[in-house]
Amino acid sequence: MIEIGLSAMMLLTASDPSVIPVLTCPEGFDTATRAEMYVGRASGTTQTGEPAWDVFVRDEVRARFGEGFTILDSDGGWLDQDGRELRERAKVIIRVYPGGMTAEDLERFDELASVYRERFRQESVMTLLQPVCVRF
Repeated sequence: MIEIGLSAMMLLTASDPSVIPVLTCPEGFDTATRAEMYVGRASGTTQTGEPAWDVFVRDEVRARFGEGFTILDSDGGWLDQDGRELRERAKVIIRVYPGGMTAEDLERFDELASVYRERFRQESVMTLLQPVCVRF
């Protein structure tokens, strides 16, 4: 079982993938880094349509994560810069890096977040990195 302290340490060290804590995995599992990117589907009062999303996945996501990725539909909520509560549909892009994330992997992941933020005029894109045990 992973202790709560690991989550706090992750927040402090997520900017440098080389310091993400290492797990001891059960037999038959390997260590990996799970990277998640939460992207909003609205820009102002306009919803990003499926055709624009499909082009983004084809041209940007597959280009960086052709080895494999997962995309989930989600709904999110947060406070904007003015303190107003906002809710919107979102997507979660998940990529698992067996053996851990390299600096180059992180650069590609961050680059994708920047491209999304600019193309779809988003205030922010949330990313998470966490150590996991994986078995294929």
